[in-house]
Amino acid sequence: MIKIYPLREIQYQVNKSKDFNVVNDLDLVDEANGYVLTVRPFLIHLNDELILIDAGFGYHVEGKSALVQRIEEIGFYATAITKILISHLHKDHIGGIGKIINGKVEVYFPNAKIYIHEDEMIYAMAQQENASYKNDIVKGLQYHPQVNYLRETKGEIIPGVQFEKVGGHVPHQIVFWIADEEDIIFYGADNLPQLSYLKYDMAFKNDVDGKAGQESRRIWHKQMVDESWTVLFYHGRRTSIKKF
Repeated sequence: MIKIYPLREIQYQVNKSKDFNVVNDLDLVDEANGYVLTVRPFLIHLNDELILIDAGFGYHVEGKSALVQRIEEIGFYATAITKILISHLHKDHIGGIGKIINGKVEVYFPNAKIYIHEDEMIYAMAQQENASYKNDIVKGLQYHPQVNYLRETKGEIIPGVQFEKVGGHVPHQIVFWIADEEDIIFYGADNLPQLSYLKYDMAFKNDVDGKAGQESRRIWHKQMVDESWTVLFYHGRRTSIKKF
């Protein structure tokens, strides 16, 4: 049986410059100054594996990683994480993976293998002027000993965990399926960040290739209904998990 733990980091207001400001009271938010974004990595317990899916923005509470605190609150330690799956390298998905010390990334999860698509790393390294990326984190991970590069369009990472490079939100966006004999868990990352994306058959302007994202959702929606997928929503404000 697969166990899923949503790890809500916090909510942010994001402005046109891609600045992330913490939101403590939604009633005080003026959405003319930017949209509200929930950031929610997931921890998956599959057999002997503890798998972290994406790593949050990097919010800290009293000097300690909020993501690490969330993991401890459900009874695990950062040292127990065995795998980290990174869908893409935008700062709200990778910023919480560790801290910069002397120009190097010290990963909060020292025993985890980190999986990143090599094409995404090459693309991100060329985005030095793009505010969606934390350049120091990206650069620090490029040759990090914990990073394992995915190079195929699709494949199996470990038994029960599959990936596919689909593009859409970013050119080399990857998505994940985690399955056992009972369940199929699907994570569409920012091609399917909220449940509402399934309600509107449209290309979204915040995607590099909105039409690719739209087409992916059409295909997935039919499959998730036919095969009773459990879907994870990284940016879902109200719904984080839904069984179809």
